[in-house]
Amino acid sequence: MTHTHLLGLLGQPALITSTGYTAAKSLILARIAGQPQAVREGSGPCGEEVEMPQMAIENGVAVIPVAGILGWKLSGMEKGSGCTDYCDIIEDIEIASADPTVTTIVFDIDSPGGMVSGVSECADAIAMSGKRTIAYGSGLVCSAAYWLACACDEIWATPSATIGSIGVYVPHHDVTEMLAKEGIKVRLFASGTLKGAGYPGVPLTEAQAVDIQATVDAINVDFQAFVTAARGAIDSGDMQGQTFRAVEAQNRGLLDVITADWEDTLSEPVES
Repeated sequence: MTHTHLLGLLGQPALITSTGYTAAKSLILARIAGQPQAVREGSGPCGEEVEMPQMAIENGVAVIPVAGILGWKLSGMEKGSGCTDYCDIIEDIEIASADPTVTTIVFDIDSPGGMVSGVSECADAIAMSGKRTIAYGSGLVCSAAYWLACACDEIWATPSATIGSIGVYVPHHDVTEMLAKEGIKVRLFASGTLKGAGYPGVPLTEAQAVDIQATVDAINVDFQAFVTAARGAIDSGDMQGQTFRAVEAQNRGLLDVITADWEDTLSEPVES
């Protein structure tokens, strides 16, 4: 679509709200000016717009927020409820990487982790950004969030931050006895021995339990391999799903720098 055509759209009749028109106009003008923009959008329970944390670029540093539960291709309501979409992080990385004024990307992390889907793609985007990358944790840097942190050149955290939770799990709630007391019996008609595993009210078979555990183990192998490749020799005993305070995490090789404020120490060398 040519710039002339894009400008023409601004003068055409539109079936759109005034705020929507203003937002569309801003995006069109930014595209014409060659200024790509990533906008994280969230919505409330009634579809109302929810203000989302956005990437900020200042003095050569791009700060990308990574907060709440992490997911892949989330809905506006999920993001409006405090989740972060891997897709938004990747888009922010692409914009920061293409910006010649950006020398460092800081990922401001406070997350317990989230979905497996999308985490490796997001970690790859961090590793291939071409910029100095710092993971900065002021709260939780756990599970999938720690996976992303390991893709960075350095991991920094505040003294009270919680680091680790390296591991994978799949919960299964066996409610068969509860339903039986209510006079409810669930029957599941499935096409194979593993189809329908975990359906509410139907207990897992041994074959299904073995299959789920195998999936968990396989993902965990990938997780631990990524951590050790990024951080060096980490004791397997420190990757059993537990979390550590910053000092202990640093002593175990899971963290590089303990700092009260990343802005004050950005130019300092990494502590060993």
